[in-house]
Amino acid sequence: LSPIVAGGLMWGYFQLVSEPMPPFTVEDAIEFAADGEDSVIEDFPKKAGIWQGIIGGYRVERETSVKEIGNEKYILTFTERWDKGLEKGSWIWTYEVERDSVAAKRRKGTAPPYAN
Repeated sequence: LSPIVAGGLMWGYFQLVSEPMPPFTVEDAIEFAADGEDSVIEDFPKKAGIWQGIIGGYRVERETSVKEIGNEKYILTFTERWDKGLEKGSWIWTYEVERDSVAAKRRKGTAPPYAN
């Protein structure tokens, strides 16, 4: 019984003297989700918002949106829309992100013609 009590006391002591973790922010969630080389979402805005430009002759809009669904738990949605003349399309990726996990929730649409 005494090793259990000693372990509990040590755990409590270390809880009191260690610094609390900083909050896991929206920006942290976006960076965590897009982390990794050659990620399909690496070219999206790193903050909630919209980027517009021209890629391969297509007018392209990339949007990053965030919804907090719990304490430091987020739903991230990455939407890409494109058009060139009468040709247009979009695709969407949705992820659920917490401090230590990223889970793909939904993928919808088709890859743009200019994608590698």
